[in-house]
Amino acid sequence: YTSVDRGLDKAAQAMEQALEAATPTETGKTKDSWEIDFKYKNVRYINNTSVNENGIPIVNLLEFGSKGKPFVRRVVQAEEENIINIIKGEIEHGKTQ
Repeated sequence: YTSVDRGLDKAAQAMEQALEAATPTETGKTKDSWEIDFKYKNVRYINNTSVNENGIPIVNLLEFGSKGKPFVRRVVQAEEENIINIIKGEIEHGKTQ
């Protein structure tokens, strides 16, 4: 489990960077609001904490709004192979600390 958790940590950090890089710059603080939740074993959640004045997550508006600029699904699909390789690499070649 230690190798899996380390692989998930590295993969989540890589995905967070990819999402941040793809976030439209005109969305203000949204680009810098990506966070990883590390509190569960064998699971990582990546969230964006930026909300508008009504408390609606800006990423949801970008992905699903009528005037949105969807990018999250595209980034996740594009990074899927890389994420798998990061996790597999840590399991196969990582060293236990």
